[in-house]
Amino acid sequence: MLKVIAPFLRRLAPSLAGAFLLSVVSACMTTSAPPADVHLSGQWHLDKAASDDCDAKIAAAVNQAESKLRKRLAGAGYGQYATDTPTGGSGGRRSRGGNSPSSAGAELNGDEFSQTGFIAPDFADLDRRLRQILDAPLLLTIDVQPDFVRLTGDDVPAREYPSDDEFTRIDEYGTARIDTKWSGTTFELRARYSHASVTELYAADVHGSTLTVTRNLSDPVAGKISVHSVYRK
Repeated sequence: MLKVIAPFLRRLAPSLAGAFLLSVVSACMTTSAPPADVHLSGQWHLDKAASDDCDAKIAAAVNQAESKLRKRLAGAGYGQYATDTPTGGSGGRRSRGGNSPSSAGAELNGDEFSQTGFIAPDFADLDRRLRQILDAPLLLTIDVQPDFVRLTGDDVPAREYPSDDEFTRIDEYGTARIDTKWSGTTFELRARYSHASVTELYAADVHGSTLTVTRNLSDPVAGKISVHSVYRK
């Protein structure tokens, strides 16, 4: 295709030629319709051994955020909150299965900050919401159609995402502006919240036997978390 348009480009001004070439290359990389050789459709089963440990990544991020806050409080003279007893993770004050506080350290999710001038995040709630956003379903069903992609995970109702479109969605994490696109054979889904953003990438191998799902989250409290999940048919 580029050989065909080369004589035309030489007759254009250099700046215009460069812009035209860039638009042609971009059009070849990103499309609004799924490519003919995409292999995403079907039922996919999570391969836990080949996937990232989502629980561990979230726990580490929440624990680090809480530790930073405790150090900030200690530096401001509130030493009673400086004991490092993190909220997230199985070794912390809270676990995925419950809300049992530990006996050590001051609780960072209560009203004690009214006298300190600090606004403390609810780390236990943050941990819960991050899991809702980043946890990989054990069974993922994908249906690729010319105009949309339908995603269904475990017992969660199916969600349809129009190709190359933008709309608003309300979920557990808040209100997000969603936009989707195809980049080659990879389906990209981006959710932009008022406080954070999440990008999901769905890509299958050329044989259609392995699916890789990557979720990249950027949160003002938890920081950046990237979780890779591998699925098999």
